[in-house]
Amino acid sequence: MPSQRRVESAMRYYETNGHVGPNGDLWIRMPSDYFNADVDIRIGASNANGSAPAPMSREEWQEFVKRTAGSIPDFPEVERAGPEGFDRRESLD
Repeated sequence: MPSQRRVESAMRYYETNGHVGPNGDLWIRMPSDYFNADVDIRIGASNANGSAPAPMSREEWQEFVKRTAGSIPDFPEVERAGPEGFDRRESLD
């Protein structure tokens, strides 16, 4: 079991070590006071050995974008306002 360190603040922060599987899944065990509760999760990750992942080539990046673009099936349709939708401000001059 990975070691955990708790840091106190307005929001509770927990630091832990884990392993990301070949499919990209990371399992995190939460303390019991979070059981059956809605929570906001924020994650920052770094490689355990301090190395950075190899950068993607242009082709790899384009393939990633093609795979993920539009992948949220319930994402709401957004109608963007044109220039007429914004208030005109007075000049600062």
